[in-house]
Amino acid sequence: MLDTVFDVLHLVTVLAARRDVDAARIGVTGISLGGMHAFWAAALDERIACAAPMIGVQHWKWAVENNQWQGRVDSLAALFAAATADLGELSVTPKVVTEVWMRLLPGLLNGYDLPVLLPCVCPRPLLIANGELDPRCPLGGVLEA
Repeated sequence: MLDTVFDVLHLVTVLAARRDVDAARIGVTGISLGGMHAFWAAALDERIACAAPMIGVQHWKWAVENNQWQGRVDSLAALFAAATADLGELSVTPKVVTEVWMRLLPGLLNGYDLPVLLPCVCPRPLLIANGELDPRCPLGGVLEA
């Protein structure tokens, strides 16, 4: 997942080197997975002056702890079906969800989760645009963070 974020950071380097770009005004945005990548890029690189991730920011640990992971799991059904079988479970459980997320990005539920990354973006402008009823990026977790 982070390889695409590093691609964004490389693009920032390329843009910042151009004479026709004001490097102090580089911003990022994206929708869904692109929103997730835009948010992570802004958290990792202070050269990004502002970020506006849409439908891509979520509090991963909150989703597990508050049983709000089904929307994200349903969007990756084959992956979670295989993981459920590999872990010897009969159905997707919070344990399965945690295992998959930690394998995809070790530290996702603690080191790279929203409460840790939000302060990395601030005080730069940040607009998180999530839908109130979006099951993939539950708003409750974003508001709690």
